[in-house]
Amino acid sequence: MAHALEVRAPLLDQVLVEWMAGLPGHLKLRGLRGKRLLRKVARGIVPDAILTRKKKGFSMPVDHWFRDELRAMAHDLLLGQAARTRDYVVQTQVSRLFEEQDRGAYHGEQLWNLLVLELWLREHRA
Repeated sequence: MAHALEVRAPLLDQVLVEWMAGLPGHLKLRGLRGKRLLRKVARGIVPDAILTRKKKGFSMPVDHWFRDELRAMAHDLLLGQAARTRDYVVQTQVSRLFEEQDRGAYHGEQLWNLLVLELWLREHRA
């Protein structure tokens, strides 16, 4: 949790946790689906579409980043003469990812992985 987004702090109230721990399991779970009481309390307050949707993680807006604020830096790091990833990936393919990303494709995750690899190589390889 050192680098995570934590938004459940109000649910960690000691009195609430102790009360919930004392409740029988059938009140807290329905099959494998948890948070039964929380969903019941939230009904009418939170839209049903949110209460019934599948679990959704927090994702980084990497596609936006590679079209905007990270684009120039990532392009220079990954395609510049000093790019350490040159030994591992085909530069024309990296260039193609940037071009397609600029035209609206969703290659942010791939570019992010390449950028992290590049920075790791710069830190750990001579």
